[in-house]
Amino acid sequence: MNATQKLFSNSALAFTSKIVVRASDALIFIMIARMVGAEDAGIFRLGKIYLSLALALSAWGLHDLLIREVAPKRNESGKYLVNFLVMRLSLAFIAFIILLFLMTLDLPYSEEGKKVIIIFSLAIFTEAAFVIFEAFFVAHEQLIVPTMAGMVSGFVKVSGAFLLLIGGTTIVSVAWMIPIGSMVGVLLFFPAAIKLFRKVPQTASLRPGFRFIRKHLHLVTGFILIGIFYNLNLQQDSFLISLFLTEKELGWYGAAQTILLGFLMLSAAMRITVYPLMARYHKKEPEKLVFFYRKINQYFIIGILPITILVSILAYQIIELVFGKSFAPAAPALQLMIWEVFFTFLHIPNARLMLVENRQKQLGWIMGVGLLVSLILNLWMIPQYGLVGAALNRSLTMMVIFLITYFYVRRSLVTFQLFPLLIKPGIAALLMTAVVLTLRNSFILWPILAGLSIYLFVIILSGGVTREDRRYLHQLIQPRNSSAM
Repeated sequence: MNATQKLFSNSALAFTSKIVVRASDALIFIMIARMVGAEDAGIFRLGKIYLSLALALSAWGLHDLLIREVAPKRNESGKYLVNFLVMRLSLAFIAFIILLFLMTLDLPYSEEGKKVIIIFSLAIFTEAAFVIFEAFFVAHEQLIVPTMAGMVSGFVKVSGAFLLLIGGTTIVSVAWMIPIGSMVGVLLFFPAAIKLFRKVPQTASLRPGFRFIRKHLHLVTGFILIGIFYNLNLQQDSFLISLFLTEKELGWYGAAQTILLGFLMLSAAMRITVYPLMARYHKKEPEKLVFFYRKINQYFIIGILPITILVSILAYQIIELVFGKSFAPAAPALQLMIWEVFFTFLHIPNARLMLVENRQKQLGWIMGVGLLVSLILNLWMIPQYGLVGAALNRSLTMMVIFLITYFYVRRSLVTFQLFPLLIKPGIAALLMTAVVLTLRNSFILWPILAGLSIYLFVIILSGGVTREDRRYLHQLIQPRNSSAM
């Protein structure tokens, strides 16, 4: 299997893994929204916000550092797994104590909301362990393991929540399925890790070591900034909405975010799969790294631009289809926030390149600038413009982060012009937009099919996909005729 085939296979598995891990919470949110209402959906979303914030503050970028360190030296991966689990769980415990303390304060939440937050917080330990195990298997390019663990965990969460909801139970009882399902998923990693160690003999002790931990805590400084700033960027708008607006409005915003996160999972999958490949190219075949970086930019632009436009135009139909007419106020927010996905995809190649080039501190500060911009805008825009202000801010912040990383990479790492790659997809997107706008009042499937058909036709006709690109796609289908990229 060559690099192109490996990227395709790993991307599919990584996307599946992210889907099954994240989709369970999204499906529970949708079930609550349709079966109970926006207010209880908002309470469920509130628990998820605080869990995500606690995980963000305790992550310290250890999963990214683990992938980078283990990918080129897998025979020492057991030592890394054990020590990184110790670090991650210790940080999770500190975050858990802080979160419990916050619930003793006079926050503007109902008693039911506070109970849900505390129940969700119990999952911080298993979720932290899941991320470390996932990074470990990603570094080994064994993505089927986290995919299966996520599937089992998701099944337990969704099926348990569904049975509780049809039984007429409270949202507090439903919240218990999050820590329970998370624990089941983590337990599945242990036999898989033991089996992997039998295939990949380990040359180092599997016991935790203080010196090892201290050494890697020094390395993680830049990753801490990246992890905290990136994850706070994802959650701080919902957190501020929970303080400034009602639980029902939080439920509406959560509906728009649920659709958004479905596409961000795709970006997370691509972020996971390109990272080990770029790390290995950097260490062993640096001449391939630049080529790979250029191709990834091209494919991301062609792939994500039409999706972003379709969701933006058809937001009302999508929200009504998934959540019902009562969630119509979520549609304007979705129309604006979906553009975060476009800029996130453009950001991925630059961010991964900075990490493999050991520029994580610079990337961390860039993420910090994005968080500061977002926080300032949200404190002004949410009280003034509500959900629409928060949604617009998400896309603006991601655009700022992308532009800063792009110009940093262009100045310091790779001489590369991105904007010419936008011309042909941009023309195809304009024609697609005209078709979709004409058909948007018909059944949702017809504007999607017609728009994508026009887009692909123009891309192929204009040479947006070259013979070289078609050769790579042919390699995916005909592995026996492929050569190394």
